[in-house]
Amino acid sequence: MVYDSSCFSVSPSPYFHEPLRDYSLSFARDKQAGTRLLISHYISHAIIQVKTHFNLSNIVSFPEYHIGPEEIPNMVGSMGI
Repeated sequence: MVYDSSCFSVSPSPYFHEPLRDYSLSFARDKQAGTRLLISHYISHAIIQVKTHFNLSNIVSFPEYHIGPEEIPNMVGSMGI
């Protein structure tokens, strides 16, 4: 996967960094709950950006949707690819 910033350029919302700082200073990340809170912060802002950029209104995240583990071949990320 290659990210081409010329195709999709976004900036975080003005209110993105302050709550992220508060979460980082308030919740431990050694347990799943603290880590999930930070991940949710990023995902929620990504969804807002997608809605705005593509003029969509019906995108949501399903945090409890089960996705099984995916087997990744050893060659992914190696110098040969």
